[in-house]
Amino acid sequence: GYFDPTVGPLVNLWGFGPQKSSKKPSEYEIKKTLKFVGYKKLSLKKNKLKKSSKKLYLDLSSVAKGFAVDQLSKRLKSLDYNNHLVEIGGELKAYGKKSPKRPWIIGIEKPNASNTVHELIVLSDLAIATSGDYRNYYDTAEGTFTHTVSPLSGEARASNLLSVSVLARECMHADALATALMVMGEKKALSFIKTHKLAAYMIVKRKNGFKTLISDSFKKSLRRNSKNV
Repeated sequence: GYFDPTVGPLVNLWGFGPQKSSKKPSEYEIKKTLKFVGYKKLSLKKNKLKKSSKKLYLDLSSVAKGFAVDQLSKRLKSLDYNNHLVEIGGELKAYGKKSPKRPWIIGIEKPNASNTVHELIVLSDLAIATSGDYRNYYDTAEGTFTHTVSPLSGEARASNLLSVSVLARECMHADALATALMVMGEKKALSFIKTHKLAAYMIVKRKNGFKTLISDSFKKSLRRNSKNV
């Protein structure tokens, strides 16, 4: 339930949807809106999707870029472009190599406004998606709130987990996982990553700066661990 496309009404309530705002909603408004959130309020019968309420709506923006990357990559492969890199808004899929002797090298950004590289990875026949809270947010007297809204609690408060990158065969899958891990927060995300043996890279905030938490399956994709790059 940490990834739930019915989160749309909550995203809009917090001002990150079609109706823009930078004002924290009240506890009453959050609880009222939560009544219209939850994937169990959707039913699928005979290829028809039915909503339990007119106020429920889907927000698929967290997987839209990943889906589009997958579709473009499939199209390129069907045209025999077996060496390609597709990127949409930071979500990527790479096949083959950039050149016979050069692999595709991808940068993971530092989670701040500097747009500088935090880590380099070698990407081949894989997709990567990154979710973060360091760009789309607003500050109030009550704290910082981000576009990563929990469909379970209805909260959008920023945490010490700043960025999550996930490797997967399908970019849409990586996209959904990165979003879910961001919603979970550091401790639950770490547990989920270990349980499901995900290839994940997390950047967390500490008092003295940033700390990176890297799963074993992700480490082999780091450029600094590659002998041939």
